[in-house]
Amino acid sequence: MFVENKNGRQAIRAKVFVDATGDGDLAKDAGLPFEIRDGLQPPTTCAKISGLPKGMLALIDKHREEFGLARDHGWGAPVPSSPEVGMCAYTHVFDTVASDASQLTAAEIEGRRQIRAYLDIARKYGGASSNPCLLDLASTIGIRETRAFTANYRLTEEDVLRCRQFPDAIANGTYPGPEHVYHMRQQPARSPSRL
Repeated sequence: MFVENKNGRQAIRAKVFVDATGDGDLAKDAGLPFEIRDGLQPPTTCAKISGLPKGMLALIDKHREEFGLARDHGWGAPVPSSPEVGMCAYTHVFDTVASDASQLTAAEIEGRRQIRAYLDIARKYGGASSNPCLLDLASTIGIRETRAFTANYRLTEEDVLRCRQFPDAIANGTYPGPEHVYHMRQQPARSPSRL
């Protein structure tokens, strides 16, 4: 495998490679068949923000058009031991194929613009006590889905809901599944459990 880094082009030789890119970049380069289906789950830019007004999601919904935001829903939660700080996952950058470099760059820019819009909404419509402050911004946008590779097995809705375990698993997921299971119901199951 060839890589480009600060020392230029180098070759890495190994008997086995584990593709941990999240998008299957290595698997794609190795020629494994894949598809990118229509209606991918959109990526999200997360941020930690202090001083947001109560009812922030309602404010976003009410004023979204003024700030160029799509009709959407997100979620947020207080940071443990810091109830005045919220972890905000309000953004979705729709119609993005994040395994494409140009689309990924555009999504990174748009996700940050959306965070700025949320702060502007809070400052303009959050009331006198609202004093939002961006404390932390994710270094990259959070990608949910890109390529789906042809594999020996494809996860099913029942696998997810029953927490099915596989003997050759290399990772466990702990994220609650209702939104993603709903998405699986809308589309044929496409996520491989292993390559």
